[in-house]
Amino acid sequence: MRLNLRYGEGYLPLENGTLSQMDRYEPRSVVGFQDISKSIFRAIESPVGCASLSSLLSKCSSVCLVIEDIQNVLIQKVTRLLIRIINNMRTNLKKMSVLISSTSSNLADIEASLDNPSELGMNVEIHDYRKTKQLILAGSTPTHSTPLLLSKTFLSSDLRIGVGPISPDLFIGATGGRTAVVPGIAGEKTIRSNLKLQTTSPFSGYDSMSHASKDMLEAANIAGLDFIVNIVEDFQGNLASIAVGEPEDAWDIGAKACYNVAAITPKKRYDIAVVCGGGTPYDQTFFDSISSLYNGYQFTRHNGVIVLVAECQDGVGSDGFIKAITSTSSETEVQLLAHNGFMSGMERARVYHRIISQRNIIVCSRMSHALVEEKLRADSVRDPQEGFELARQITGTKSDIAVLENSHWIIPRI
Repeated sequence: MRLNLRYGEGYLPLENGTLSQMDRYEPRSVVGFQDISKSIFRAIESPVGCASLSSLLSKCSSVCLVIEDIQNVLIQKVTRLLIRIINNMRTNLKKMSVLISSTSSNLADIEASLDNPSELGMNVEIHDYRKTKQLILAGSTPTHSTPLLLSKTFLSSDLRIGVGPISPDLFIGATGGRTAVVPGIAGEKTIRSNLKLQTTSPFSGYDSMSHASKDMLEAANIAGLDFIVNIVEDFQGNLASIAVGEPEDAWDIGAKACYNVAAITPKKRYDIAVVCGGGTPYDQTFFDSISSLYNGYQFTRHNGVIVLVAECQDGVGSDGFIKAITSTSSETEVQLLAHNGFMSGMERARVYHRIISQRNIIVCSRMSHALVEEKLRADSVRDPQEGFELARQITGTKSDIAVLENSHWIIPRI
């Protein structure tokens, strides 16, 4: 039996006579919606917990769409549809803005992907969290005193709409809803404060009630996020659910739909977990693969082995992550380091230290053996077969084995 595990833009094989004895896990796939446009239109006219979009638009003179994950093909389709709908309902609208939550996108490319909304008189803007002139201090969150430096364009609009995907997130349960504000249209200081919470507060993977998640929710309430259009996809990009309406109520429904697609209960705790990072863009760096590694941690016993298959063509990743894992030796030390001088990336370093203190890690990647062994303190191999055989040398030939395919889209249910 042969398995092809996603690796960057391609695949790597895992082939062994014992594969038939392995337990294979992957997220659920769905058939998808037959007519996405009609489904979206029905949802915005019969939203959860608030008036219809047409009713809301009739009472305002300006509207702002905040778009998360603009590279997502379905998000582009939903955004194009919303732009057309809003343009057709623009009786009282004097200003329409499309705010892109991304610093890695080109404005001309975005315009083209959205059928040039500027030609309809819409202001299309890329939100850059580093540009303080684009921001206004809107207050601070009541629980953790996170300063809310937010987009002027967003705050000056009468109707504020968040558009984006709901997908598994290791630190806040799932994206969507409140993430349109933080990190969506927030400034660097605000984003850093929330990431620091992810590093220093108690951690339980995929917890929608985490300190950081509650901080985001408070920020969204203060900022006045009025309406969301969120989608839930399966790991293949099929539309599984639509969450539209009042941000908290609609997101809650969407998050449950995401959980239904992604949650998996392991049959047991395994000796070995072979974990596929999901290919590009989910295994671009080792930093990107921490969620997949954590899933392997949840599927294995104490002192078990995780074989991570992730290309990591751009190396380890975040400077803060590298600093934290190379200058500390435990999760507690990372938290102390963050208190004294936080850097983005330390939040995942604390998780990595937890994993490596209780599991053996074998990394199948393009990173140099020296980098993996010296900085990441893991074993390094070049193909899954080699990693699998090394794992069995550690745990024994009669080991219980799990294979997690497309692990980036899995939420372990323990």
